[in-house]
Amino acid sequence: MMGLTTTQWLIFFGMLAGAMIAVEGISRGFISMTASVFKKWKLKPNQHVLLVTTRSLALGIVAELVGTWFWYIGFSPSTTVRVAMWMDILSASAFVIGAYHMIDLLCTHVIEQILRSRPNRGDIARTLAPLVSSTVKVVIIFIGLTVVLGMLGVNVLAIITGLSIGGAALALASQDTIKNFFGSMMLLADHPFDVGDLISVDGVDGTVEEIGFRSTRLRTAADSVVSIPNGTLANMTIDNLGVRSYRLYKTDFVIDHYTPTQKVQQFIDEIRSLISTHPLTLKDPAKMIVAVTGVTSVGYTVTVSMFVDAKKISEDLVFRHEMNMDIMRAAENLRIRFSRTAEQPSMNPA
Repeated sequence: MMGLTTTQWLIFFGMLAGAMIAVEGISRGFISMTASVFKKWKLKPNQHVLLVTTRSLALGIVAELVGTWFWYIGFSPSTTVRVAMWMDILSASAFVIGAYHMIDLLCTHVIEQILRSRPNRGDIARTLAPLVSSTVKVVIIFIGLTVVLGMLGVNVLAIITGLSIGGAALALASQDTIKNFFGSMMLLADHPFDVGDLISVDGVDGTVEEIGFRSTRLRTAADSVVSIPNGTLANMTIDNLGVRSYRLYKTDFVIDHYTPTQKVQQFIDEIRSLISTHPLTLKDPAKMIVAVTGVTSVGYTVTVSMFVDAKKISEDLVFRHEMNMDIMRAAENLRIRFSRTAEQPSMNPA
């Protein structure tokens, strides 16, 4: 068959079996070396990404070797050339896939090393990594396609020339993409937030999950994901709630107008005492407000405002619960009655 002897066919199938074994062996060797390097860096790689990366690189090496060894099997020169070409294509494709996934493994750490003199390099790296990763992946795919098409005999130069001729039309069609790309550059230059920050933009509150090539993804309190194009986001007013040193607690309530003013003052003094003794409140008198801010026909409006040292929203909510319960207990002890109005002020988080 195909002019090969039985011995040549045995060599052929033995080579294929050896190639499969070699791919697995080289892959395991790469995994072991990578694990040692990551352990030295005190990082924990994604095992799935690591496996895909190492196997792709191993397949690229073995495919290149098999393409070379095919000359010794005894196929006809034309068949050998064709098989060698496809092995080269397989090898190039595998290397591209391996490099593509290697970006996910190394990007964040490499950026941290570049920014090692910066005190907040971890936050900056997590912010830069998605955008840098996306850009490098596009370059890798472009180079890979160029190499593979060249191996297939396609005139890559002619394609590039054609693309340059149609560049004007492409630029017009991709105005939004270009706008979002420069929006990404502006966000990285201004650095208004990092991945993990809680921000508020155009009425949307959410935690920054990813700053991508085209858009930024926010995880809302409802566990939904909102994607905002970077070109639009760069022109919006961004309220970065994640960099707050303290969280604001503010509420208003109305005391029944039949309440004696002496009791009103006792109630206010009790609330001030609660604020002063709570371990999480800021003890700056200028930032602690408990005062009668309005007198109407239905009662006395009391405003309570303070700042809380709560880093997480869960800590803030627990504090608000405790403070609201303490205020209500103080009102019960002093027999303070709140006025029932059509529009009762709320105690929602500010």
